[in-house]
Amino acid sequence: MRVVNNGFSKLAKETHDRASMVVRKCAFDLQAKAQTLAAVDTGAMKNSIGVTTGGVYGDYEKALAAAQAANPAAPLFATVQDKPSDLTDLQAIVAVGAEYGIYVEMGHVVGLTAENGSVSMAARPFMGPAADAIEPVFEQAMAQVLPR
Repeated sequence: MRVVNNGFSKLAKETHDRASMVVRKCAFDLQAKAQTLAAVDTGAMKNSIGVTTGGVYGDYEKALAAAQAANPAAPLFATVQDKPSDLTDLQAIVAVGAEYGIYVEMGHVVGLTAENGSVSMAARPFMGPAADAIEPVFEQAMAQVLPR
């Protein structure tokens, strides 16, 4: 028996393309959710949350410009480590450009005082809860990508 055209290559491409779409959509959904949960003082941190996706699109530089406009004095990371050309279309990075974002997310010791000992800032997580909210959506969408 000989199979002339089994359609596997077409099926593989369609599955890959749908999975790529899910990755991109969920990355931008994660960005939007994190921005709604982010603590806001000047708006720089919230605006600095950007997306870089593999080979296709990234708005990280646009996010940095918006953060700079919100607070020109805000310390920002110039770039994410991976550029869109370094990623595959099945990868995305959602990054916080404000250097202090990790301290807001995780909390930290602000300083020491003679009277009170250490003074700390409580964590105000926004990226973790956003990822937790998007994870089941991502898993369900990826489950739909594979043909039954």
